[in-house]
Amino acid sequence: MVHHIRAVSPHAVVYALARKEALDLGAQAVALGGAGLIMMPPSGDELLTAAAEVRAKQGAQREKLELEQRARLAERATQFAARIAELAEYGDRREAARKLPPIFAEMTGAKAALVYVPATDGSTALVQIGARGEVAQAPSFTA
Repeated sequence: MVHHIRAVSPHAVVYALARKEALDLGAQAVALGGAGLIMMPPSGDELLTAAAEVRAKQGAQREKLELEQRARLAERATQFAARIAELAEYGDRREAARKLPPIFAEMTGAKAALVYVPATDGSTALVQIGARGEVAQAPSFTA
């Protein structure tokens, strides 16, 4: 039955309980994917040890999933950093600024992104130079 349980629920942890007379069946259960064998009648220590092992395996699985998620996020961050770094190759800073909104929107998951730059060199007035998505009543020019 162990292999059927594992087929239905791959992350299930199954311990075989066996009497001395059925030790061969308990060993067979472990060979088919059981986590361990507990002799009948079980002692409290054996049951506590089995529970601790299950908790440890579950903790390791959670940690693995978290590390995989962090790795995916780091890979995504690297890709975005590379896309932003490509903008440094543009000779015209305004042209590079126009390319930022889609990158930032995708990177942050925002529905919209706007970029404002100084209207002229040394100016305190800003002009919207790039946009992704729509922002209601976003000014195209502001002080």
